Amino acid sequence: MLNIKKISTIIFLAIISVAANSSPTLSFRSGITGVPSGSLFGKAITISGLGDFSGPSLGAFDFDIDFDPSVLRVNRVLINEGSLDSQLDLSGVDHDLGFFSGYSQTSSSVNLYEVSLDLVSDLIALQPSEFILGVVLFDAIGESGSSSDLTFRVNSFADQDGRSINNLAVSNGHVRINVVPIPPSFLMFIPGILAILKLQRKKIISV
Repeated sequence: MLNIKKISTIIFLAIISVAANSSPTLSFRSGITGVPSGSLFGKAITISGLGDFSGPSLGAFDFDIDFDPSVLRVNRVLINEGSLDSQLDLSGVDHDLGFFSGYSQTSSSVNLYEVSLDLVSDLIALQPSEFILGVVLFDAIGESGSSSDLTFRVNSFADQDGRSINNLAVSNGHVRINVVPIPPSFLMFIPGILAILKLQRKKIISV
């Protein structure tokens, strides 16, 4: 019969094994994937699978998002500003200043980065297991029916001690430009419009 000490050891080792095998995941927060042409919409980027106020925690990140420039155009990126408080800036040192966080863009990609200045103990104790890294606002410039993949390119992710997170999983996204349906009320006017055009054509011919 197993004693209490052995049972406690088995449970402890099981917890350590699960934590070691869990993979933090970089993904887009679930939401709309279809948008009308000409609209402005946002895609939130999240990290999940970290320790829940216990570590491992995120200390730095640097990644790109590739997209089709004929379908989407970056309007703005929100990262550690306004109401979007960063979980890598728990002390608020870099809030709204952006010295250690920010973004850059090309016609077909956008880069987001941030480095934490917080104490390791604060990151472990105060950082949740899942949170938003930033929000990219896109203009939907493509024609109705077109679509674009949103593909992550990871440059670096580091934990609270600056060690590389090598087991990071990635879940890419996709956006399609919806075909805007004709309102039912507009269909009622079509016979009248055709009749007017027919009368105008008769007038032109009679002249």
